[in-house]
Amino acid sequence: MQVPDCIQKGTGSTATILAAQQGTYKGTAVYLVVVPDASDSTKVTAYIVEAACVKQASATPGKLLLTHSYARS
Repeated sequence: MQVPDCIQKGTGSTATILAAQQGTYKGTAVYLVVVPDASDSTKVTAYIVEAACVKQASATPGKLLLTHSYARS
Protein backbone atom coordinates (compact mmCIF):
# COMPACT_ATOMS: atom_id res chain seq x y z
CA MET A 1 0.00 0.00 0.00
CA GLN A 2 1.30 3.44 -0.90
CA VAL A 3 0.99 6.76 0.92
CA PRO A 4 2.63 10.07 0.01
CA ASP A 5 6.30 10.27 1.02
CA CYS A 6 5.73 13.06 3.54
CA ILE A 7 3.14 10.88 5.32
CA GLN A 8 5.48 7.86 5.43
CA LYS A 9 8.26 10.10 6.79
CA GLY A 10 5.87 11.53 9.38
CA THR A 11 5.41 8.09 10.92
CA GLY A 12 9.13 7.73 11.48
CA SER A 13 8.74 4.11 10.38
CA THR A 14 10.06 2.33 7.32
CA ALA A 15 7.94 -0.78 7.97
CA THR A 16 5.62 -2.17 5.33
CA ILE A 17 2.27 -0.42 5.44
CA LEU A 18 -0.57 -2.84 6.17
CA ALA A 19 -3.37 -0.31 5.74
CA ALA A 20 -3.83 3.41 5.18
CA GLN A 21 -6.82 5.67 4.89
CA GLN A 22 -7.48 9.38 4.61
CA GLY A 23 -9.85 10.93 7.10
CA THR A 24 -10.36 13.65 9.68
CA TYR A 25 -9.07 13.75 13.25
CA LYS A 26 -10.23 16.57 15.53
CA GLY A 27 -11.14 18.65 12.48
CA THR A 28 -7.79 18.13 10.71
CA ALA A 29 -7.22 16.24 7.45
CA VAL A 30 -5.06 13.21 8.25
CA TYR A 31 -3.84 9.82 7.12
CA LEU A 32 -4.26 6.81 9.36
CA VAL A 33 -1.33 4.46 8.70
CA VAL A 34 -1.06 0.96 10.20
CA VAL A 35 2.22 -0.99 10.26
CA PRO A 36 3.48 -4.10 12.09
CA ASP A 37 4.70 -3.24 15.59
CA ALA A 38 8.50 -3.17 15.57
CA SER A 39 8.87 -4.73 19.02
CA ASP A 40 5.96 -7.21 19.18
CA SER A 41 4.74 -9.35 16.28
CA THR A 42 1.35 -9.81 17.97
CA LYS A 43 0.62 -6.09 17.63
CA VAL A 44 0.28 -3.36 15.02
CA THR A 45 1.09 0.32 15.40
CA ALA A 46 -1.32 2.98 14.16
CA TYR A 47 -0.12 6.47 13.27
CA ILE A 48 -2.26 9.52 12.60
CA VAL A 49 -0.31 11.99 10.48
CA GLU A 50 -1.51 15.45 9.46
CA ALA A 51 -2.07 15.57 5.68
CA ALA A 52 -1.20 19.25 5.07
CA CYS A 53 2.20 18.26 3.65
CA VAL A 54 0.47 16.45 0.76
CA LYS A 55 -1.26 19.61 -0.51
CA GLN A 56 1.97 21.58 -0.21
CA ALA A 57 3.93 18.90 -2.12
CA SER A 58 6.44 19.23 0.68
CA ALA A 59 9.42 17.00 1.38
CA THR A 60 9.03 17.89 5.06
CA PRO A 61 7.50 15.02 7.07
CA GLY A 62 3.86 15.37 8.04
CA LYS A 63 3.15 16.23 11.66
CA LEU A 64 2.60 13.11 13.75
CA LEU A 65 -0.56 13.64 15.83
CA LEU A 66 -1.02 10.25 17.50
CA THR A 67 0.67 6.86 17.79
CA HIS A 68 -0.78 3.79 19.46
CA SER A 69 -0.15 0.02 19.41
CA TYR A 70 -3.00 -2.46 19.24
CA ALA A 71 -3.21 -6.25 19.48
CA ARG A 72 -3.69 -7.95 16.13
CA SER A 73 -7.08 -9.56 15.84
